[in-house]
Amino acid sequence: MKKELLTNLTETEAKKKLRSNLGSHITCPKCQRKNYVRRMKGKDTRYHCTECRHKFSLKSVIGFEGSHLNYTQIYRVLYCFGNNKTHKDVMDWTGVSYTTSRFNYQRIRNKLELSLNTDKLSGIFACDECFVGKRKTGNQALVMGAVDATFSDLRLSVIPDREQDSIEGFIDTHINTDSLIISDGLPSYGGLEYMGYAHDNEVHAKGQFEKTVPIERVWGLFKTFLRRNYHHINKETLPEYLVEFQFKFIHRKYRHNPLYIGKILINPVPRS
Repeated sequence: MKKELLTNLTETEAKKKLRSNLGSHITCPKCQRKNYVRRMKGKDTRYHCTECRHKFSLKSVIGFEGSHLNYTQIYRVLYCFGNNKTHKDVMDWTGVSYTTSRFNYQRIRNKLELSLNTDKLSGIFACDECFVGKRKTGNQALVMGAVDATFSDLRLSVIPDREQDSIEGFIDTHINTDSLIISDGLPSYGGLEYMGYAHDNEVHAKGQFEKTVPIERVWGLFKTFLRRNYHHINKETLPEYLVEFQFKFIHRKYRHNPLYIGKILINPVPRS
């Protein structure tokens, strides 16, 4: 989508595009029930749930409840978010302030977190840890990740250290025991076979890197994502950016379309 198309997008067109994602089954933001939401009659463009009698607008459904942005601006924000545009780009395209841009990106991340599948995965997974941030400034955190062999699914989480309990806790949370775990030579992975996992490792000190290439690619993509889009983040907010990166990694074929993001925001997959 070119910038000119967004520039000429009217309020009515933007609202119509976003509303097209609603479909026939809308989830009530209060009671989380489907099949009970109806559009109100007359000039009132809101929706109401016949089960809990809650009234809500399209903005609240996509995570922009109480926002002063019009629908054209919201559509542009969704486009910028999906296409890894910086806050400066959002400011140029929507006319909002830097603070407003950051706030709305955070809104989207909070809503997208509900769409991430938390079921345990099975298959072949490359696992590794990565330090994010600088230790000398006290702004460093340790992230652990697991990516499948097809490079289509990803799990990321902040862990306290590289000890065996932390490593095994992450793997036990996200991966079924019928899976093969590929790691480096860190001793903390040594007990995986006792837990029921198949385990293979590479010793990087001996020049063995072939099997762990997928997760190393993930770290390269993640650090590039942070540097180009946000330049600097605090370790306290790192989990939010892990959610954003994980979503964009899994949905990388469709995330460029603001309507695709809007559709997920409207009906996110509940946490399992």
